[in-house]
Amino acid sequence: MQQEVRFIDTKNYRGDDRRNQPRYKIIVPVQIQYNEADEVVKVTNLSHGGCHLLLDSLLNVRNSIKLSFFVGQAGGTYTLGTAIHGRVVHVHKRTHGYSANIDFRGVLFAEHGVEDIIQSCLKK
Repeated sequence: MQQEVRFIDTKNYRGDDRRNQPRYKIIVPVQIQYNEADEVVKVTNLSHGGCHLLLDSLLNVRNSIKLSFFVGQAGGTYTLGTAIHGRVVHVHKRTHGYSANIDFRGVLFAEHGVEDIIQSCLKK
């Protein structure tokens, strides 16, 4: 008897069965660098292993990109954290633009800002 395999390209599939870390719904900007381009895009969910982006430009699957998160400072200002390397895993066409899933590569450190963003999400 064969095991049931989920069809993953449906709008209701969240991908929880293939993720190692929980994702947190959050809307924050991130600066991405790829192929000579620099762009600020929107992150719609974030984990210690990756994130989901909404953007206007098309990214190629398996491309490497750099992501720099905006880290909150005292006084309500923001600075760019240290860049994180990521790999584009999936790209989907949307009505306006594209959505992309990114897997982080390497070790996350405090200066990347991901932990601070996740902690601020958990406090809400």
